[in-house]
Amino acid sequence: MLLNPRLPADRLQIVQNGMLAAIQRRNADPSRLASRKLNEVLYAGTRRGYALQSGDVNAITPELLRRELNRRLQAKDLYATASGDLTGLRLSERLNTIVTRFPGTAVSAADDRDSSRGLQNANAGQTNVSAAGYAVVGSAPASQQLRGRILLVNKPAAQAVVQIAGRLPARRSADMYALQTGNYILGGGSFNSRLTREIRVQRGLAYFAYSYNQFDAGGGRFVAGAGTRSFLAHQTLGLMYTTIASMHANVSAGDLRLAKDAILNSLAFQFDSPEDAVFQAVRNDLHGMPAGYLVGFPQKVRALSADQLSAVARRYQQPQNLWTVIVGPAALKEKLEALRPVVVIEPEDTIESIRIAGRGN
Repeated sequence: MLLNPRLPADRLQIVQNGMLAAIQRRNADPSRLASRKLNEVLYAGTRRGYALQSGDVNAITPELLRRELNRRLQAKDLYATASGDLTGLRLSERLNTIVTRFPGTAVSAADDRDSSRGLQNANAGQTNVSAAGYAVVGSAPASQQLRGRILLVNKPAAQAVVQIAGRLPARRSADMYALQTGNYILGGGSFNSRLTREIRVQRGLAYFAYSYNQFDAGGGRFVAGAGTRSFLAHQTLGLMYTTIASMHANVSAGDLRLAKDAILNSLAFQFDSPEDAVFQAVRNDLHGMPAGYLVGFPQKVRALSADQLSAVARRYQQPQNLWTVIVGPAALKEKLEALRPVVVIEPEDTIESIRIAGRGN
């Protein structure tokens, strides 16, 4: 199936129709809209921050799919995993026979870029121009222009969604252990977390409140979110900033103990099945984790102090340096301006097209 896929045009058309329908309705859910815009902000000018357009879908052909598949089938980058009873299957022999038939041309970094749209790395400090003609205003990347501001995505509705984000180091960073433990206290521990207690339980401002960390081999990100009534969005956001900042110097022994216990107890659930164990092994290798990482993980977590959790929070989660996206009515701008400058866009506006006063206009 990988080496000689049929890729029938009629089946492709069905898939394309489904993709086009998804694009047409992608702004209906405020939470999904907020997540998409947050990606566009954090990764502006890169493939990861690019929202698929109808023209992209319509341009897909079986020939394009086949060419792309051949570029990706590289034996040197392949991880083949199996679980279960493999007795008598001669699995290694069979896999090696298949792999020797894979195309031999490596995928270069240049090939891997979305060069058709001229997208460059968002951190390169260059002006990015797309085929559609929009560009980053001034010399700073779009994402840097929005750091410390509020991006308000206009969607008239009774409910608003708030998302705050910041960059984190790669998963192999020594700070990862403290970041994960601190996140349980902040917003990853459900009703045990500060965001839920402060915003939802004690004040009833939000339907939900949370935070999480995502890590991969090249870097990571921190995200905090809440869903609230639109007229309470400014209060919710202000309290989120305050709660995030509370981690900078206020981690109690009880919070630390609860977070450690929860994280260590959850380790067993990562290996519920052979498939889970294989997945974790490959993931650790892809992320460049050191040998013995899993064996040493409990000790690293147990050794953490409250001061270490506060230190990484101060390093990576300063509210003034975070990105903020709110999906809600444009009329929220006036109250939100009391917290920080606000930029209003429509759901399908591109981040690169934003013009900010005093930033190269």
